Amino acid sequence: KSAMDDRGAMLVVTERGSPSCSIFSKDYKDAPGVVKLDLSSSAALIEIDEDSLIIRCGAAVTMESLVRKSLASHLIPFVQPDFRRMTVGGSVMGTICESSSHRRGHFLDACAWLLLRRGDGEVFRVTPKDPEFHEVNGSFGTLCTLMEAGVRCRRILSPECLVEVSYELIEEDELPMEGVASLAKPSHQDYVDALQLSAGWDGASSG
Repeated sequence: KSAMDDRGAMLVVTERGSPSCSIFSKDYKDAPGVVKLDLSSSAALIEIDEDSLIIRCGAAVTMESLVRKSLASHLIPFVQPDFRRMTVGGSVMGTICESSSHRRGHFLDACAWLLLRRGDGEVFRVTPKDPEFHEVNGSFGTLCTLMEAGVRCRRILSPECLVEVSYELIEEDELPMEGVASLAKPSHQDYVDALQLSAGWDGASSG
């Protein structure tokens, strides 16, 4: 679903310039009368403000692109969703609550501002002080379309402060769910995370 324009037509994002991680049906995007939005150009929008430590990102920027660009400037976003191909827009509109920080909150909480587009075409900017900023979290595009976001970062003091998390796709017959607990027992691993995925998921978005 998506926001409606001033004629009552459904607005949907059809081109992002990056793969979708959504497992939901996208048949509604081909419904009669929908207005299609192309956000593919926003996939290349990454501008770093060294003074404010805020990165201006297009909605279609992937987490891999964001992190690689920030690391090149010795910065790292406060919160990063766990899959490489998750986008800035998807992480805000889809909440991505499983990729949150006990200190910094959700990905949205790491944003200094959002640039939104209403169904009537009005583009406006909101900050955490505005109700709309929080209302779009998990709205899945039903209220408006996210165009850009300002992602807050911190400086990296040394490479030793970074932790790399790698995911490996394992079929349930190889390691039943009850066996996952064994991975969390004391070992040389500093951190263990497990995700249970839908049947048939091809792993294309794993990071």
